[in-house]
Amino acid sequence: MLGQETEALLLDHDGTVANTEQQIIHSLLTTVSFYDSQRVLTQEEIDAFFGPPLEECYRRLYPEADPGFILNLSRYHNKVGRSSLHLVQLYPKVGETLEKLRSKGIKLGLVTSRDRLSLMEIMDNLGITGYFNAIVAQEDVIEHKPEPEPVKKGLAILGVNPFGACMSGDTVGDILCAKRAGIRTTVGALYGFSRRSVREQLFQAGADYYIERFEEILEIVQPSFLSKPRGLNKTA
Repeated sequence: MLGQETEALLLDHDGTVANTEQQIIHSLLTTVSFYDSQRVLTQEEIDAFFGPPLEECYRRLYPEADPGFILNLSRYHNKVGRSSLHLVQLYPKVGETLEKLRSKGIKLGLVTSRDRLSLMEIMDNLGITGYFNAIVAQEDVIEHKPEPEPVKKGLAILGVNPFGACMSGDTVGDILCAKRAGIRTTVGALYGFSRRSVREQLFQAGADYYIERFEEILEIVQPSFLSKPRGLNKTA
């Protein structure tokens, strides 16, 4: 077993817990078609929408645009997203793995650059909100991934020291954010948006392990003495 004693597990959302790829692409293409019908996005421009906060993505796409236009783009994007929740799915075995982690007494936190409204719509629709002891969304911090503030916020809510925590995410930003916050163990998710092609980049960013299926996190995360439910430490 690879496992190290862990009191809490922090998870990225998009590309780690939930497969939101089709929803993001659909919302992006619909928004650009509505506001800028002659523009054809490159694959690189589309890929840039996976990870950073939404308004930041649109600012990069339209660097000369005024803030009002960027806000309109973001609002329309989210409106389209709300009508396409059916495009979002959990990755295989996420639900049962979260249940196993919770039953072991491990605290669960979710740290994302997605705005809270759209995040909660997705999580509620997928039925996973109740698994998490802490949820940190875009509006909850000033500095976003790869800066450490989101993970530090999650740890503070959970009341957990960084040394007793593990973080899993599918992007370099997730790993850097966790490492800069002092997280002991970081895990690169190769099944998400970044997929296997960025394995080396994840390791260079400081990932200690990688997983190709969500449930493999169980081999890495083991409950610590502090996190075990009462009664599990009794000896015969």
